[in-house]
Parts: sequence; structure tokens; C-alpha cells
Amino acid sequence: MTPSEKRVLEFVQTLDYDFQQFTLEHFVAHIEAKRSRPIYLHAVPFAPELHAFWIRAESADYVFYNDNTHPIHRIHNILHELGHIVLGHKGKKIAEYFPPEMLKQLKLSGQGEVYGGFRMIHPSHSTEEQEAEAFVRILRERISRSNRFGELTQRASSIGELDK
Repeated sequence: MTPSEKRVLEFVQTLDYDFQQFTLEHFVAHIEAKRSRPIYLHAVPFAPELHAFWIRAESADYVFYNDNTHPIHRIHNILHELGHIVLGHKGKKIAEYFPPEMLKQLKLSGQGEVYGGFRMIHPSHSTEEQEAEAFVRILRERISRSNRFGELTQRASSIGELDK
């Protein structure tokens, strides 16, 4: 086990989450409660090369994920971005990557941070990307041991707008 994987494993243990209860919505709600900060998930029909990204705004976190992928891949991507969030990874200034009209449409000032499936921002070999992937692997193992693996392989969400 690498030092990064060990750090992630120790962090997952501090989440104090009952994986017997796992659904994506329940897990997100648990993280929101632990952090006292909302997380909003948004399905977007991105191009295939863009998986997901996370925006840390002043009062909330936003995860945008590719709606044009298989539900299993969507859940993986969402959990990956949640990994970045809970592990305290730092993003880049959003104004460096999004045009002003998009910031206005998203009601963002440009002072927030963006993090996610942009290879040009964070290469897949970076420590933070490896940690986010380790986060997903550890969660999948715990979910599977809790006989909740079906929650990773069925519908992406019980929220109709998120599950197309």
C-alpha cells in the first residue's frame, strides 16, 4: 500500500459512514452533514473526453458529471470528484478556465476553484488524482462488503432529473 493509499484509507475511516446504508444520495447527504456544506450534483451531456469536474464556490460545492456515459461510470466519476472534495484537494481558479458568460450563467464570481476531469489541469498521474481513484476503490470495496454493490451498478440516482 502506497503512502497515498494509506492516507486515503485512514481518511475514509474518519468519515464514520455506515456502508450498510449506502446509496449515492445517502452518502452525499452524509458528507454534506459532516462538512456543513451542500453538494449539488448536475448531469451534463459533455463530450466523451470530459468525465466530471467539481467547482468549489463560496457557499457550496458543485459536481458536474457526464450524462453521456454508462451509469456505472457516472457513479465512479461522482465518487471520484467527492474524493477530491473530502480529501481537501485544491483546485485552480475557475476564471482561468471558464469564460465570463459561463461564470455569470452559473452565478459564480470567478473566485471559486475548479477541479476535475480536465487532463490539462490535473494529469492522471498526479498524487491528487491517484488519491481520488484510491478513494473510489476503497469505497467500492466497503460497499461490496456491505452487500450494497447493486447501488453502484443500477440506476445512477433515485432523483428523476439526475437519472436519465
